[in-house]
Amino acid sequence: MKKTIALLLVLALMASFTAMAFADDEVVFDYPEAGVKFSLPAEFKETKGSYDVLMSGELGYDQYALVLAYIGIDEAEGDKLSEAMQNPDLTEEEAQALSSQLFSAMKPLCQVYVYTDESAADADLEMTRKTSPNASMKKLGEADGYYFYAMYTGEEDDAGAMKPEFAEEYKKLFAAVDKALESAVFSAPVKPDDPFKGIELKFETTDLDGNTVKSEELFAQNKLTMLNIWATWCGPCKGELPELGKLEATLKEMGCGLVGLLDDGTEAEAIAEAKTLLQDAGANYLNLTPPAGFDDNLPLEGIPTSLFVDADGVVLGSVVGAYVDAYVPIVQALLAESATPEKSAAPKVEAGLAKSAPAQSADGYRVLVSDPDGNPVEGVTVQFCSADSCFLGKTDATGAAAFDMPGGEVYTVHILKVPQGYEKNSQEFETQDVPSDLSVTINKAA
Repeated sequence: MKKTIALLLVLALMASFTAMAFADDEVVFDYPEAGVKFSLPAEFKETKGSYDVLMSGELGYDQYALVLAYIGIDEAEGDKLSEAMQNPDLTEEEAQALSSQLFSAMKPLCQVYVYTDESAADADLEMTRKTSPNASMKKLGEADGYYFYAMYTGEEDDAGAMKPEFAEEYKKLFAAVDKALESAVFSAPVKPDDPFKGIELKFETTDLDGNTVKSEELFAQNKLTMLNIWATWCGPCKGELPELGKLEATLKEMGCGLVGLLDDGTEAEAIAEAKTLLQDAGANYLNLTPPAGFDDNLPLEGIPTSLFVDADGVVLGSVVGAYVDAYVPIVQALLAESATPEKSAAPKVEAGLAKSAPAQSADGYRVLVSDPDGNPVEGVTVQFCSADSCFLGKTDATGAAAFDMPGGEVYTVHILKVPQGYEKNSQEFETQDVPSDLSVTINKAA
């Protein structure tokens, strides 16, 4: 797993990092991506093990997290594990064993979650208690309309498989971080730049019945158009269709059109299934097939993705995931803005949507696809779904498709397409609830 390797590589650097950072007996942890800033006390100046930030930034629409973890491995053992992980002849079983060794020595020092709606904290706690019955949350503060909570799994007194000296250090550092959070400074998380904003969409395609649709004519009908990109293989996409059907009238009254774009609409079978799904959901708005070349040009990171496009075809904003409650506030805000993006600076996209953006990430989960003889299979299309979004990735020459997703959730995995000469494995797979590798075998065609 790439995250495992990355963490192992930083172990050798942690001693020098710590010495430099603690020139004044403390280090300031400032993570604007999560809106959290606090100082680690002197207990962190010299440690037997290591610590690192595993997550800092946006989890979903207006939900953020900061996760600081302790790694109960000394520098020498870390170097040894790192060297072992780099062995090109490493078998899958050996790699899994090394990953398990690392994860058994890793525990969160703090988990800070950030919300715009406090009820979301209760929902997260309820979900966490399904796997950690003694979990609890404590409100740390609020700032600029955001609410900051610390999550406790109830397992902080159990250092797992750590050696005694590391287990003792972990408990001491955990208590120190928890105390440090009491004086943390909070601010609105800094959102990353919207990769779609400013792109000008220009294309010609058809609706699901084969009628020609030109983007210029389509977007000119409304001040704003919500273009919802979805697929028949995407559970969260299908789940929000009934709500979108109800939302269409509300958006229309606001001056915003609603249009769907079926990402797998190049296949007759998918188009037929989509028509049935839309009819059953009462979603009667226009749906399009993807224009030629649509898979290669836009920075899509997940499905569903909704683009908010002005009358000239310029994207003003986007949402990745099924967040129905967010759509109306976004439309209201965009319609209220008087400024229009500079058209001269907008790259013109004849047709765009890259499906495999997460697949080259350096962190997260990997799906490893091989044949029965253990040979990696390149070019397999993998579907990777969370509760509210689905992602696509293709396996590389090593048979790996990578997905940069946080832990704490079990993701479902399906094999969508296989290269010629192989049979598709139609089984549904589930990941672990921590970043890890998932192995899938596909058979050769008879």
